[in-house]
Amino acid sequence: MRLKQMLFLAALCGVICAYGWVAQQTRMLEQQCQEMEQEARLLEQENAELRAWVEELKELHTITDQKMQEWLDAWQVDEFEATFYSPHDDRNGLNSSGNPDETALGYMPGPGCYAVDFDVIPPHALMFVEGEGWGVAGDTGGAIKGKRIDIYRGSYDLAMRGGRQNVRVMWNGIRINGPK
Repeated sequence: MRLKQMLFLAALCGVICAYGWVAQQTRMLEQQCQEMEQEARLLEQENAELRAWVEELKELHTITDQKMQEWLDAWQVDEFEATFYSPHDDRNGLNSSGNPDETALGYMPGPGCYAVDFDVIPPHALMFVEGEGWGVAGDTGGAIKGKRIDIYRGSYDLAMRGGRQNVRVMWNGIRINGPK
């Protein structure tokens, strides 16, 4: 009979130990569940913040696209006949009608100061000339009519080497604050 009691007590101890182990594992799992729920709440909050940020970026992208399109729509592009001039080395006498140090709009002649017909490109307009770069519609001349552009060169020889050629010109109504 003693053997039965001992086996019963051993089985009871085993059940109590198993119950304790199961209870400990349950507490650990409950703690892990709470931590995961807290992490899920933080992730949901972060996800909501990211979604709001994405919406802000979409709005900014739309505004930027609109502004960029407005800016691009304001530009005109056309092909012009280009000639070249040298106001400080005026051997042919056609390059200035007065002071060679000042353009019709009061700019100093130099790279980026283009002579154009102001009926085609407005005075002080921001321009880009293919092969030359950025500049301003800062001068005009008697021979500059229609889609013609006169481009500065430092010497008569360089101006004559340029000859006549076709160039693409972009311009915009953006005015550079010029001298006149």
